[in-house]
Amino acid sequence: GKYLKRSIALTEQLRENAASKELRSSFLDSVHDRYETYVEWLMQRHAAQPDKGFDIAAFEASEQGRARSLLDSLKDYQRELRHAADPSLLVEEEKVQKEEQELLDKLAKLRSEGGASEEGKKVEYDLMQVRAQNETLQAQINSTARFNDLMRPVPLKFEEIRRQVTNAETSLLEYSLGSQKSYLWVITPEGFASYELAGKDTIKQAASKLIKLLSTPQIGAAQEAELQAAITEVSRLLLGPVADKLHSHRLIIVADGILQYIPFHVLKLAPGTDDLGTNFEIVNEPSASALALVQQDAANRPAASKLLAAFGAPVFPSNYASKAPATNRGQTDERQVNDDEQQQLQRDPVDKLEDNINPNKLQPLFFAKQELNELRKLASADDPIIYSGFDATRDNLRNLDLSQYRILHFATHGLLNSKQPELSGLVLSLVDREGQPVSGFVGLSDIYNLRARVDLVVLSACSTALGQEARGEGLIGLTRGFMYAGASTVVATLWKVNDKATTELMKRFYSNLLQRGMTPAEALRAAQNSIRQEPQWRSPYYWAAFTLQGEYRQIIKSTPAVVKPTYSKIIVGGTLFALLAGVAWGYRRRRRHGRRTVQERSGDYSTMKK
Repeated sequence: GKYLKRSIALTEQLRENAASKELRSSFLDSVHDRYETYVEWLMQRHAAQPDKGFDIAAFEASEQGRARSLLDSLKDYQRELRHAADPSLLVEEEKVQKEEQELLDKLAKLRSEGGASEEGKKVEYDLMQVRAQNETLQAQINSTARFNDLMRPVPLKFEEIRRQVTNAETSLLEYSLGSQKSYLWVITPEGFASYELAGKDTIKQAASKLIKLLSTPQIGAAQEAELQAAITEVSRLLLGPVADKLHSHRLIIVADGILQYIPFHVLKLAPGTDDLGTNFEIVNEPSASALALVQQDAANRPAASKLLAAFGAPVFPSNYASKAPATNRGQTDERQVNDDEQQQLQRDPVDKLEDNINPNKLQPLFFAKQELNELRKLASADDPIIYSGFDATRDNLRNLDLSQYRILHFATHGLLNSKQPELSGLVLSLVDREGQPVSGFVGLSDIYNLRARVDLVVLSACSTALGQEARGEGLIGLTRGFMYAGASTVVATLWKVNDKATTELMKRFYSNLLQRGMTPAEALRAAQNSIRQEPQWRSPYYWAAFTLQGEYRQIIKSTPAVVKPTYSKIIVGGTLFALLAGVAWGYRRRRRHGRRTVQERSGDYSTMKK
């Protein structure tokens, strides 16, 4: 135990000395088994001496090995806080980063077009050289830079997490998968409990089966029964020991390994009962410490002046002819699709996510435009900015001052490359109005470099919650990229989602969020529970892919719409007002005339009597 503890301490020191966040992340991935071994040793001690607090120490060791690069980013350890002794280093850094992005774009294009492997290898070599140059610059800048906070953030201890993360409505469940045994720690405001689970291989086998079944719609009783059996088995493995101990309204899930691919809201506390999403609000986090920092940053962030910026329904070579200006249109053989065909459309252009992506195979999203129109209606009083069609470009995204907005929304294709996460991204318009190709791929490096300090990012696209798994760091992908860029909350997907169902889900989500004053987590849960009541979307495939990570407590309401009178209404209203005024004037005139007549008659009568 003493040697394991010393090994962890040395690991932390070596990590601190790494020149860049990429090196720190890769280093942590390579030595993460040290943390796992230490956790297992502490839990073995806890089994022998359950009253000595070894389980709390194991939980703290697990937190110490999680999402450390993300913690660095969330603590404002960013470029805008640096002031290098030699400013030219920052200029050179920007130049090298631009060169790196150009090489990434070139590599993505070569992959999509099936270019020669020799040329691809040369680009990869050049990319490696540029990255090495960038890391050297980072080390030079960091060695002479001044920071507002010189200390990198450290993971929180148990008592800090209990006070800052949990409350009467919120419990924390954190998992650690081990080769022989896995562990679950549950923290509530009242205390702490730990549980032993099955080994990693057993859990992985059951989880893999469930993930595969969830990613396709269930048709028929046999497939439905198979799915329910898989849900029951995973629920038993992950929630069995705590099935009768979860009484809060909200569950924060810190998953590990393959558990990051599971939507916990479909699991059940017992066979035959409602799933978790029916009775609990589910929030996913890379670590409890990361959540505490996100909440702290969100609380101290000045409110943005505008509500919503959205990008979607982009133009691809496949639908250019139908979108082009009339003078540029040629003949098109693009076929019309009926409702049954539209039901099968997915926000993903290919069957295998690992395959090279050919932009010419990207198909238009028939319901993305409708989704953006619904957003425009719901946020109309706040003057949203919505880029669609030819305007949904990578350049418009990069040039937009996102600090002015609270919400950033994307309705487009999402591409995942789990082997090379830098080639994952979102696809915006790939051709301009003249039919010329433009760079529309928004890769992970683009996202890292956005200043997207927004309250909420919604990735209404395929597999946006996934990425390359780095032990200790979690899934390195689009969700993590937007968190690095400054987003407080990210809504993303775990598999290829259906186009039409997604549009309807987003409509209900934003209605809950902007009009009913729900938090993002409440709004998503309510939308999912609502849409699953529709017979055609009852299968979890249609609604369960969407998950939420980050701050879950914020209220993002739209300004109530003010009904503006039209000219016709003004004319009619003015005419009615004039008529009513005329009637009132005539009535008052008749009354005055009547009083004078009575007075005159009364005077004549008195004179006659005398």
